[in-house]
Amino acid sequence: MRPLRGEAMTWWLGSTPYSSMSNHIKERVTMIKVTVENFYSNFMMLEEVMREEGPKMKRLGHQLHAQRRQSFFVLREQDWSWNI
Repeated sequence: MRPLRGEAMTWWLGSTPYSSMSNHIKERVTMIKVTVENFYSNFMMLEEVMREEGPKMKRLGHQLHAQRRQSFFVLREQDWSWNI
């Protein structure tokens, strides 16, 4: 991602002219802007992956839950057999 410059930076910051800011503030603004852009870029990529992989993961989750449930019932039956 390239940092905003000139008119784009002035638009992004509102009425504050870019040239009147200290270098420290300019660097901070650019760092925050890049951080926000990266966040949304990563979010969009994650959303795409979830759209593609979501149904597979959901099925896998259901299968794992069914296995745990079956194991629970087996253990419960074994535990009850000890109480008889």
